[in-house]
Amino acid sequence: MGVEELERKILEDAEKEAEEILEEARRDAERIREKAEREAEEVRREILDRARREAETRRRREIAQAKLEIRQERLRVKEEYIEKAIELAEEKIRELAEEGRKEYLEFLKRSAIEAVNAISSDEVVLRANENDLMLLDEMLSEIRDETGKDVELGEPVEAVGGVIAESKDGSEAYDNTVDARIRRRRSEIVRRVSETLFGG
Repeated sequence: MGVEELERKILEDAEKEAEEILEEARRDAERIREKAEREAEEVRREILDRARREAETRRRREIAQAKLEIRQERLRVKEEYIEKAIELAEEKIRELAEEGRKEYLEFLKRSAIEAVNAISSDEVVLRANENDLMLLDEMLSEIRDETGKDVELGEPVEAVGGVIAESKDGSEAYDNTVDARIRRRRSEIVRRVSETLFGG
């Protein structure tokens, strides 16, 4: 083999080896590029998934907050209407009392007898608002007859209507004013007003 042929063979081998190295480098570069693309896609998916989860969590939180605010507003409105209904009832009772209507006179007498009977003492003092004291004065003998107790009228009190009975010595008291009756039956009144106004 001559020198030229040897040179040509060496060059061919070198070119072939260089081509193989380049091809291997191209394959490595392609693998690296594909791997980078896969990793970038995974990162992109993770970011999107995290963003979706965070958006969903935020959405759920905002919905829960909105529901809570709606529920609180409904309760506030409900309570407001219930209070108005109770105030209207109290106002109606005042009007009935001021007009001296038969229904109110019967209620006042029943309240007085009930309160007097709740006191164990035989000497009882009845207290009420000024208007009711005048009405009670007219029915005092009936209250005494029905209870069999020595009943007298005391000082006026601030109340919508009804009476407070006290033993003469002050050791016992029974509040049978409209205000106290409403307080005692408030949960039932609230339930009934709620059912009437809001259906439950």
